[in-house]
Amino acid sequence: MSLVSRFILLTLLLIPWSSYSSPMPTPLSAITLHMACKEAKTREYTRGFCDGAIDAAYSSIQNWCVPGHVTHGEVKDYIKSELIKAVPLVFVNFNKFVADAISVKWPCKTDN
Repeated sequence: MSLVSRFILLTLLLIPWSSYSSPMPTPLSAITLHMACKEAKTREYTRGFCDGAIDAAYSSIQNWCVPGHVTHGEVKDYIKSELIKAVPLVFVNFNKFVADAISVKWPCKTDN
């Protein structure tokens, strides 16, 4: 083992693991996805980012009242179209935007 390799190994062993920080989770804003989904037709990366974020957002919805005959592709297309035409404000959380859009299109029925 060379002297440089030993130095690197020793340095890594002496650095406390607490000094490595993981990224702090921040809510994804709807405007970020608005821009990505708007470019999705022409850029493959943004299409994947848009589709993945939408899948993740609607997969976390607790009260899913979308009828069984509606496909996930239809839900995704609906959310994309709403997102592109809405131009949401910067501070709007994307998960909330998705949940609100779904609840408007497919509201949960309540029995009184």
